[in-house]
Amino acid sequence: MSDERSVAFRQSVDYIGLGIIDYPTIIKEPMDLSTVKSKLQTGKYADKKSFMADIQLIWNNCKTYNQPYSPIYSMSEQLEELTHKLAIKLGLMQGNEENKEDSEEVSFENKFGLLERIKELSDEELGAVLKEINTLYPKAIFNKDKKVQVNLDALSGEELEVLNEKLNQYKGKSDAQSNED
Repeated sequence: MSDERSVAFRQSVDYIGLGIIDYPTIIKEPMDLSTVKSKLQTGKYADKKSFMADIQLIWNNCKTYNQPYSPIYSMSEQLEELTHKLAIKLGLMQGNEENKEDSEEVSFENKFGLLERIKELSDEELGAVLKEINTLYPKAIFNKDKKVQVNLDALSGEELEVLNEKLNQYKGKSDAQSNED
């Protein structure tokens, strides 16, 4: 990619050199444009979907690690939009896939409600839920300042639905236990 905004995404993140040593604890599956290029040149992609998934992973990782409205976050959003347009033009994805992603977007209220439900869990339930989230969606769990945090923005609408169902299972267990008492 010759776009100057892509410079920060061309090589893997030098988290030691940049002094961001928590990067590998937050970003479980790093990806960069040189890795994508190498995988493409060596025939590692089975299909265009896996190629596009790696491209999207670059932008998702950036947006997961960095603060919204930071320059790097903004660049990743601009490049994400550009790559979507190019992918549509090249037939790597259909125009409605972009809209599908938007329609999958979960409202702030739904995310907030999910977080409120998580807060209602007992310590034991919370530990089990966090372990399950880490197993299913490691990109959503990270440690910061010795605290475990869940980044719901890293999850798709479908993944949030699965998480919501898991919470319902825990809610059902705790309701059944309180009825036994």
